[in-house]
Amino acid sequence: MLPYRTPVGTMIDSGHFEAVLDRALALSDFTGIATRKREAFKRGKLRGIGVSCFLEHAGGTPKESAVLKFQGNDTVVLALGLQATGQDKRRLSED
Repeated sequence: MLPYRTPVGTMIDSGHFEAVLDRALALSDFTGIATRKREAFKRGKLRGIGVSCFLEHAGGTPKESAVLKFQGNDTVVLALGLQATGQDKRRLSED
């Protein structure tokens, strides 16, 4: 329930988190990933999908970052730099 103060003192005062995530899932056709994975595999390709949620701080620390690099040899490197501010962390099951 908002406003919410995290265990380390950060205040979350607004957000439409459920609506934003629902829209992101719809735009990505998240429910259709199994079909796209099978079709890609038939072409010798691998396909996956991931979801990551975080809140951007308005100034100050912590600072988060994400860098996606295509190495050119069928390798992709994803580097994430983040700090926890007390949010619940749950692992989603893998397909």
